[in-house]
Amino acid sequence: MGGLEDEACEKLMIEPMERIGIHYENREMVKLLIECCGNRANFIAITCHEALKIVKDSLVTQENIEHVLCFSSLEDYLKGWEKISHDDEEENTLDRAILYLTLKLEKFRLEDVIELLENRGLEIDENKIDKSLERLVIGYFFTKDRGTYSYCVPLFKEKLLYESIDTKLKREIRRLLSYNSIKK
Repeated sequence: MGGLEDEACEKLMIEPMERIGIHYENREMVKLLIECCGNRANFIAITCHEALKIVKDSLVTQENIEHVLCFSSLEDYLKGWEKISHDDEEENTLDRAILYLTLKLEKFRLEDVIELLENRGLEIDENKIDKSLERLVIGYFFTKDRGTYSYCVPLFKEKLLYESIDTKLKREIRRLLSYNSIKK
């Protein structure tokens, strides 16, 4: 399931808060938060819940939103993404490797992912890579537009960038190399 339309996101953010007497400092921060959450209803609801914990004087400020995005327990809600394919650890490993490899890119294509994997010493069947990219689209990590992929949820991408991506990527590459050596 993808993201909601902007108007639906605004209603989700504003109407419940107004019913309990809470207002936003300005509409621009509402739009920014919707964009950061990739129009995902669950992330919007979580950030609103987190903002309620720290709001003062019935007004959600830019400072409140920045605190929620940077310092709240929002990371706890973003955990658990590592197992996209429920049954196959090799698929999960490839999915994670692709996420880590593309994290610093704004947009990329299948051939870019193949090249990034090859640069790490991995020769993986193009069909497996394509299936992985499709799982990541279905999982709403990436959007695909005419063969070009980009991240759907800037907040997710930003949170991953705080982690030790190079270390995690090396771990996934080692695992993929071991899967390849077992098959030979």
